[in-house]
Amino acid sequence: MRLADAISISGTVFSLLGAAFINNLPLAFFFFSLSFLCDALDGYVARKQGPTAKGAFIDALCDRISDSALFGALALARPFPQNLLALTLVAVVFLPAYIRALAVYAGLAKAQEAKKWGGVGGRRWRAPIIILALGLVLLGVDVLTEILALLIVLTLATTLSRIVKALSF
Repeated sequence: MRLADAISISGTVFSLLGAAFINNLPLAFFFFSLSFLCDALDGYVARKQGPTAKGAFIDALCDRISDSALFGALALARPFPQNLLALTLVAVVFLPAYIRALAVYAGLAKAQEAKKWGGVGGRRWRAPIIILALGLVLLGVDVLTEILALLIVLTLATTLSRIVKALSF
C-alpha cells in the first residue's frame, strides 16, 4: 500500500472515530481535525509519489465516507434545525463529485480537465469551515446553524457551476 493511500484511510478512520464520539464534542473535534489534516496531507504525498488511478479512487471514496460520517453524526446528535441542515449536507456533499464523474463518464469532459473544476463548496473549503465551526461551538459560540446553511449554499453553488462547465464543452 502506498503512503498516500494509508494516509487517506487513516483520515477516514479518524472521521469515523469522530462520529462515534460526537456526543463528546472535544474528542470528536480532535478526531475530525486529525481526519482533515490527513485529507490535506494525502494529496501532497500523492503528488510527491506520483498520483495513481487507484490512489485517486481511494482518496475520493475516503472523502465521501468521511463527509458522511461527520454530517451524519451531526444529524443524529444536534438539535433542530442543525440536525436537519446536517442531514441535508449528507445528501448534497455527494453532488459536486458526482457531477464531475458523470461529466467524464458521459464524455462531456476529460478527467484531467474536470479535476480542475474546483469550487467554493468542495471538500477543500468545507473541511476547514466545519472544523472552525466546531471549534467555535467548543468555545461557547454556536454558529453551527449558520455554517451548515452556508455550506449547503456553497455546495449547491459548486454543483451548479460544475453542471454549467460540463454542458459548455
